[in-house]
Amino acid sequence: MAFKNELLVEMSGVNCNSKSNFIVVLAATNIPETVDPAFLSRFRYKLFVPLPTPEERVTIVENVCAKFNITLTDDASAYIRQKTTGYSSRDIVGVLESLKYIPMRKTLVAKYFKVAEKEVSGKKYIATWDTDENGFEEDATVLGLDNIIRPPILEEDVLEVFRNCAPPRQDVSMGLMQFARKYCNTQQVEQQQRNDENCVQLCCVAMLMCCFWGK
Repeated sequence: MAFKNELLVEMSGVNCNSKSNFIVVLAATNIPETVDPAFLSRFRYKLFVPLPTPEERVTIVENVCAKFNITLTDDASAYIRQKTTGYSSRDIVGVLESLKYIPMRKTLVAKYFKVAEKEVSGKKYIATWDTDENGFEEDATVLGLDNIIRPPILEEDVLEVFRNCAPPRQDVSMGLMQFARKYCNTQQVEQQQRNDENCVQLCCVAMLMCCFWGK
């Protein structure tokens, strides 16, 4: 309570030395209905920040895939567009984080290897199939993980992580919707619902106040 009171005092007493200087206080929350009214009143502007649209969600995935030299096909993009309904940017990036573990996982479960045509950073073995006439059966740990070239991440791996991921949290807050309708652009809120009819996870509401005082 003492911290809140001190914060309110500080925000009310902000001053600037000239018109060329100003202070911007930016705050974000998913539960604005629980924010103290006295604190909320200090914020002059309240902005509704929607979830990414279907196309924006695909773009986020494409940007991450580009780091692994993966170009998504139209079918893959369509699947991701449908699968990520209700996902925030953070949700999508969180799912894709698991991609970095796939090369090691593939290496550990591989049963057949062969000598690579070209060594990579001193690594001379590469995983292969039992049908490869140049392959031999061996355990990865026996060959030594430091001696095995990691397999690439493929489009199928990207789709697999989305198939296996848990859906985003669906903690609908009626208070949040009421807050958004009261303080934010109602048309924007309604448009977000039309863009994602199945989306019940509501978006972050950002509260922005620009404090400006001249001499």
